[in-house]
Amino acid sequence: MHKTLLAFVVASLIALGVTGVPAQTVDFETVPVGTTWQNPPDIPGDVVLTQNNIAMSVEEFFVNGVNTFGVARIVPGGDPFAPSGTHALHTNTINVKFDFAALPPVVLAHFEYVDLGGIKNFQINNTPLQEIPNLNAIVSPAGFTVVVTANNVTVESVGGTPITSLLIGGQEDSV
Repeated sequence: MHKTLLAFVVASLIALGVTGVPAQTVDFETVPVGTTWQNPPDIPGDVVLTQNNIAMSVEEFFVNGVNTFGVARIVPGGDPFAPSGTHALHTNTINVKFDFAALPPVVLAHFEYVDLGGIKNFQINNTPLQEIPNLNAIVSPAGFTVVVTANNVTVESVGGTPITSLLIGGQEDSV
C-alpha cells in the first residue's frame, strides 16, 4: 500500500509522496492576496479551493455551543497574520477542512500556525470536534497522535487509520 506524508506550512499545504507516490501540493502562494471566503456568497460545506486532489472547504466554527460562520482570507507575507514572509490562510471564527480522501492514504500531517488568541476548533476525520483555548490543549483522538510544539502541529496516524480530513479554525489564527 502506498502511503502519503502530508505537511501544512504557513504558505502551503504539501503532500509528500513515499514509495513512488508523487508529491501533491496546495500552495497558498498561488491564491491571490485578498481572496476571501465568507457568507454570502459561500455557505458551510462549500469547497472553495482544490489543488492536486486536495479539497479545502469552509465550515461552521463552534464556540461555547454556538456556531458561527466568519471569514477566511489569504493574507500577504509581512502581514501580522503571515510573519513568515509568505502568503497565509487567516481564519476568523470559521473553520477550514482539508479533504485528503482522493489521495493515497495520508499518514502524517504537519502545519505551522500563528495563534492570535481566542478559541480554536480541531478535528481529524470524524472524531469529536475539539473546542480548545489553544492548540497545546489538543487531545489526541483514538488512532492518532497529535504533537504541538511552538507554532507547529504534527498529526500522525497510528494503527493504520489514514487521515482523510483535517479541520482547523480559530477566532484569530493563520495556517
